[in-house]
Amino acid sequence: MVNGGPLAKLDKLTRELAHYHDTIGFFVKSKEKNIAEFRVLYDQGLSLSEIARRTGYSKSKVRKTFRAAGIAIRDFSRGQAKKHDLTQVMRSGGTPYGFTYLEGKLVMDAREYKIILEIYRLWQLGETLRAIARHLDDRKIPTRFGRAWSHEVVKKIIDRHHKSQSETKN
Repeated sequence: MVNGGPLAKLDKLTRELAHYHDTIGFFVKSKEKNIAEFRVLYDQGLSLSEIARRTGYSKSKVRKTFRAAGIAIRDFSRGQAKKHDLTQVMRSGGTPYGFTYLEGKLVMDAREYKIILEIYRLWQLGETLRAIARHLDDRKIPTRFGRAWSHEVVKKIIDRHHKSQSETKN
């Protein structure tokens, strides 16, 4: 009702536009429209996260819609022809015994590598892991951190060296 209020002086069209904000339009998309919209964006190379950001739907909704429609989701793991060479990249955590980083690459540490060869030689002669650890402690050969040797550490060193030996033979 316009009876004498501030809208009384405005023409009819302006009054209708003044109340336009009072109505909210809902545009419910059908499942087919969602699939079509998602598919166009996906074919352009967008990821599921980017599609979700652009359309306002959740990433899981986009994925579920694709699965329900039978659309194959790209597998990014197939594009990698070979695994990364871990000796060429720095890793977090401790550096394996017998190795060190030099200019960002994992290389053998000459001092520790001699000990690895001795451990491996004793193991090949049939010594137990505990006997090898005792032998190293008796000779006062320190671990990297100056602790006593344990059979678990000896086992890891042997496994790593044995694996690298078998890889170089193949």
